[in-house]
Amino acid sequence: MNLVYQIRKRLELRLTGYKMSSRSFLWLMIFCMTLAACNGSKAYYKRGFKLEEQGLTDEAAESYYGALQRNRNNIEAKVGLKNTGQTVLNKKLEVFTKTRSLNQKREGVYSFIKAKEYQAKIKKIGVILEIPSYFESDYAEITQSYLLDLYNEGTELLDKGQFSTAELKFKEIGKFDSNYKDSGALKDLAYLEPLYKTALEHLENERFRSAYSDFNKVIHRDPDFKEAKELKDQSLELGLITLAVVGFENATNKSGLDKKVTAYALDALTSINDPFLKVIDRENFDLIIGEQQLGMSGVIDEETAVTAGNLIGAKTLLTGTVLTYGSTQGKLQKTVLTGYESYKVKKLNKETNKSYYETKYRTTNYTKYQKKNTVNVSFQYKITSLETGEVIKSKIIEDNMEDVMVYGMYDGDHSNLYPSRTGGAVNTNRNSKNELDRLLNGKKTISSTEELSTDLMKDLSYKLSSDISSFIKNQVK
Repeated sequence: MNLVYQIRKRLELRLTGYKMSSRSFLWLMIFCMTLAACNGSKAYYKRGFKLEEQGLTDEAAESYYGALQRNRNNIEAKVGLKNTGQTVLNKKLEVFTKTRSLNQKREGVYSFIKAKEYQAKIKKIGVILEIPSYFESDYAEITQSYLLDLYNEGTELLDKGQFSTAELKFKEIGKFDSNYKDSGALKDLAYLEPLYKTALEHLENERFRSAYSDFNKVIHRDPDFKEAKELKDQSLELGLITLAVVGFENATNKSGLDKKVTAYALDALTSINDPFLKVIDRENFDLIIGEQQLGMSGVIDEETAVTAGNLIGAKTLLTGTVLTYGSTQGKLQKTVLTGYESYKVKKLNKETNKSYYETKYRTTNYTKYQKKNTVNVSFQYKITSLETGEVIKSKIIEDNMEDVMVYGMYDGDHSNLYPSRTGGAVNTNRNSKNELDRLLNGKKTISSTEELSTDLMKDLSYKLSSDISSFIKNQVK
């Protein structure tokens, strides 16, 4: 609308004393655009006419087409396109006739398709070109013969194990006739058979995740293809890692951290979207193993680990220890600062005898408050194989979190308060004023160390789950 407004103003400047309404201007714009299109259409028509005189029929037809794109009512361009367009179409039909007579089936089929596409293109612009009816029957005949050739070639390629090339043949058949014989089923076979074989190879080489993925693709295309469903389940069963999670230990003097870390860790682990990970929490763990006692600190000895693994059907055990915890409850700091309050003084202009207001500034005080709370935590986790008793992954995760509260208080009108410069003068700089306003509107609440501790535990737990997710993906290829 800005551009439209500018154009209207320029026109008004030329039409001295005339104010143009928006509606009038839009009608004028439409008229100008229509006029431009008509002029463009005429230019294309003239070019087409000259090209036609020179015997350049194809180029002339394109120019006439361009003229009609700009103005559908250009009768001269329609007549020109009717003549030259029919000539262009006839040339395409001649190609079809020639290739058909030479038994070049593919070339014949696609040359006729190009002729039909050209006819449809010209029809959209309002000009009808003719294709004699016998061409349609000739096309249908050669198409059926071509589809039979494609079908035979596809089946031969399947027999030779050249599945990808065979699939292309059956896909092409589908473009013409999706119900042609059993080409649809053979196309699926050409796609599924090599994928199924690849999945079998992955399974044999214990690449369970890859096998699972490929079998899943097979089932998505054909749920009943061979033994894909059973083998997909087998891949998952063989590659599944059952992770038993027991309560973390607390090596700090802050009570309750062990339960908090365990709870958030379990929540984060169960959110991992990986079919090859199954998490067993401490409650179910204890329920399953009953009276079996595992040493939850240090490395579990091989004999105990193997026994526990047999009892719960788990492959790995996750243990951990909260190593350190620190928190700082900041003190509220109060600083009194000097500022300036603006006010208006009424004065009289002796020359004009009119009154006016002059801005003055007087010193005042405002108060700045600030406080910072911080928390830091570190914990170590271990993943132990319950088949060998070996610690297969160990890592220390640490982080900190803080929250800061900074705000200002002033008893007067905030809009009249200005900061002071170094040395004591008033500072009316806009950026400095904005900074002071932000201080006066600053946050007056702060997260407690307990709240920060909870948020930090959540963050650490998701770092743990990210590590575990990467570990599972590395374990199960």
